[in-house]
Amino acid sequence: TSFSTLSFEAAPRQIYRVDGQTTFSLTAEVDDPSRSTELSEEGYEALAALDLPRGYSWAVDAGARARQQEESGQMLFALLLALVLVYLVIGILFESFTRPFVVLLTIPFALLGAIWTLFLLGAPLDLLAWVGLILLIGVVVNNGIILIDRIHRLRGELEHDEPELARDFRALRRRAVVEGTGQRVRPVLMTAMTTIFGLLPMIVAEPATDAIDYRG
Repeated sequence: TSFSTLSFEAAPRQIYRVDGQTTFSLTAEVDDPSRSTELSEEGYEALAALDLPRGYSWAVDAGARARQQEESGQMLFALLLALVLVYLVIGILFESFTRPFVVLLTIPFALLGAIWTLFLLGAPLDLLAWVGLILLIGVVVNNGIILIDRIHRLRGELEHDEPELARDFRALRRRAVVEGTGQRVRPVLMTAMTTIFGLLPMIVAEPATDAIDYRG
C-alpha cells in the first residue's frame, strides 16, 4: 500500500544555525554604492513592518558591521604606519629630520583629491579604496623626492659656483626652487601620467558579477 509521495525540489546546499536556530542571510547589491548605508537602514525598516509567521524572525547581521569597522581600523593603522616608514626612509636618504616634512606635506593634498574624486564618482571608500590610498602615498612621495632632491643639489651647486648669490639666502632659495622645478617637471609628469594611464582600464572596465571590483 502506498502511503507517501516522493518529489525533488530546490533547497539550500547548507543549513546554518545560530544558537540552535536555522538562519538564512539576505544579501543585495545596490546601483549606487555611496547610498549603501542609507538603503540598508531603509531595508531594516521594511523588514520591521513585515508580519512574519510564527517561528520566524529577523535580526541585523552585527558580525558584518563589526568586520567592516575592524577592517577600517586596520587600514587606518596601515596608512599611519606607511607614513611613519616613509618618513624614516626619506630621513635616511636626505640625512635630515626636517627635509622629509617638505615631501610629506604633499600627501594630505593627494589624499584629499582622492577622497573628493571617490565622492564625485559615487564610489565607496571600501577596503580596496583604502589600499589605493596607501599606494598613493608611495607615488606622491616618489615625485616629491625627485623634486626636492634636485632643488637641494642645485642649491649646493649655486652656492659653490656663484658666491655672490650665496650671500642672499632668499634669492638663492628662489632660484634653486624655480630652476630645480623646471628641470624636474618632465620626470614628475612622466611618473604621474604613466601611473594614471596604467590604472585607467581598471576605472572604466565594469567588473564581472563574481569578480573583485578594483575601481575604488
